[in-house]
Amino acid sequence: MWPSALEAAGRIASRPDEYALLERVAGWLRDNLAPVRVPAEERSAELFDDEKALDRYRKTRLFTSGALTLDLLACYDPPLPFVSQHVPGSGPVTLLVAENLATYTSFLTAVRALDEATRPHLHVAWGIGGSFEQSVLSIPLLDPQPRHVRYFGDLDRAGLRIAASAARQAAQAGLPPVLPATGCYQFLLDGPRHWRRPDDSNRVGQPDHGDACAWLPSALRPRVGELLASGEKVAQEHLGLQSLLGDPTLIAGLAS
Repeated sequence: MWPSALEAAGRIASRPDEYALLERVAGWLRDNLAPVRVPAEERSAELFDDEKALDRYRKTRLFTSGALTLDLLACYDPPLPFVSQHVPGSGPVTLLVAENLATYTSFLTAVRALDEATRPHLHVAWGIGGSFEQSVLSIPLLDPQPRHVRYFGDLDRAGLRIAASAARQAAQAGLPPVLPATGCYQFLLDGPRHWRRPDDSNRVGQPDHGDACAWLPSALRPRVGELLASGEKVAQEHLGLQSLLGDPTLIAGLAS
């Protein structure tokens, strides 16, 4: 006889190793009626004296069937953190995420160069490319908590895919919406023709780029759609430190 929480797993189990696992979990449930929710590796060390054991068990049928879950064990996979710096200023706290390292560095330098009394109150973060699709879930770890999130990446299919995926993750988790840093994207679109280069992430040859552009505001979608249809991209590094220092409204607009 298994506890009610393990009845589904008990119907599946048929091997000695599976029964041994259920006995271990049943004992833990009996002794921990109100467990604190902890990272999965910590629960694994507590249950099995092996921080990696739970990760191996999660590949077996008791977990893949959904009969056993991390929620049942009051644990979770910690969100991937991202590099960020808090820069105090005025107004609501905004998180600015840059896809690439150079742009993150330049934004941080430019923000710090502004007068604290007038600059936006920001966390400046490096999304580390596609990692932001997972690290967006670490937003609740920031202090103070941001009320707004602005993202700025390359104007190419890959960069827009990262942004759209992170925005979906944030919405599902009940986090502030991930919105475009519109003025920064507009700056890239208004740049000279020689900024455009072939987009290595855009090899599928799809004539309709509506899905890729859907995350952007409607005013930018036609021009970005034309850019993607041409198989070209504009790297975010064209908005560099010199431009940011010369036009403070690019940073001021992040908080609007």
